Amino acid sequence: MLRGLVVGGLVLGVAAVFPEGLVFPFFVMILGLFSGVLPGVAMARPEESRPGLEWAAAVLVLGMGMTGLWLSPLYLVAAWLLHGIWGSLHRATVRAHTLPAWYPGFCITFDLVMGGFVIYMWLVAA
Repeated sequence: MLRGLVVGGLVLGVAAVFPEGLVFPFFVMILGLFSGVLPGVAMARPEESRPGLEWAAAVLVLGMGMTGLWLSPLYLVAAWLLHGIWGSLHRATVRAHTLPAWYPGFCITFDLVMGGFVIYMWLVAA
């Protein structure tokens, strides 16, 4: 969990130097990078996982994040939460041995930090 807090703090620190209008697109870019991890893991061991399902989840999460740029930041919040839940579920599946033991805690903590900050920015702007 500490890793998620540290990396979340680093990402928010980097976002602090961006103009306000570029912060949410930066968060969507980070979401896309993080969403690509699980399809990558699945493609590395296709006999032990389901790459198609991982790609579908990654596209859904990224699509929700991008929707948040045009409709409402709450879609971006939902994308971060869905990403955290999806990443955490992997320890309870067959692919549990393909991910490090610390990954689920990192994933949910980082995603909660990011989603919480998007909510904060949305509330402050409103």
